[in-house]
Amino acid sequence: MKKLFLLCLAILPLSALAQIKYCTTPIEFMEDQWVSLDNPIEVDHHSQKRKWWWGGSEFKFSTGVKKIDKLLKKDGLVVMYDDSLYVNCRRLIFKDYASKGFGIGYTKAFRFKKSDLLIICPPVSSSDVMSGFSFMFGLIGATAVAAVKSKDWLENMACYIVRMSSYYDGDHVPVMHLDTEQMEKLLSDDPSLLDEYKSVEKKSVREGAANTLDILFRKGWIKK
Repeated sequence: MKKLFLLCLAILPLSALAQIKYCTTPIEFMEDQWVSLDNPIEVDHHSQKRKWWWGGSEFKFSTGVKKIDKLLKKDGLVVMYDDSLYVNCRRLIFKDYASKGFGIGYTKAFRFKKSDLLIICPPVSSSDVMSGFSFMFGLIGATAVAAVKSKDWLENMACYIVRMSSYYDGDHVPVMHLDTEQMEKLLSDDPSLLDEYKSVEKKSVREGAANTLDILFRKGWIKK
């Protein structure tokens, strides 16, 4: 749980001036081909009241230079800020749904295995993905800090893999929900850990981020 707590702290709001670098394609990300920006970057939430919008629209990167801001907004795929990663939700696609189902901003991401990314979002199904990713928890200030310390918060979230290493159509990168079916595939070579994962009877708890992340950390597949 200590690792999960540290991961949650890494998702806390940012508001600072910093220098960043970005990439626009999965190949650039996988081959560590980053473009550095000399312009100071302001990092903040879209909401002026600093509300938390999970699964997209959380973070906005702006320089005040229209051309650069447009590039980051529409063409940027992954931004690196202080060694932390943020993925552009405009560039993501879940099953047969358009990218707008994930929001229009950047969301915190974590390296998964060798070349993919993991994001933590509310659980959704194909039928409600268009609205599920714009769910607002309304956590502000100290309430937000208290929330990330709670295991219950993670139990109500789900893990999704941004498949940087999979098929890429030029505009969108596919996202996969780490549900029971996918975890069975991932843990096919580790029967004992798979049995432990599946021992959680209630599906929503088993597939919740708290249970899933615990398994992924123990496999060494998640990095900040």
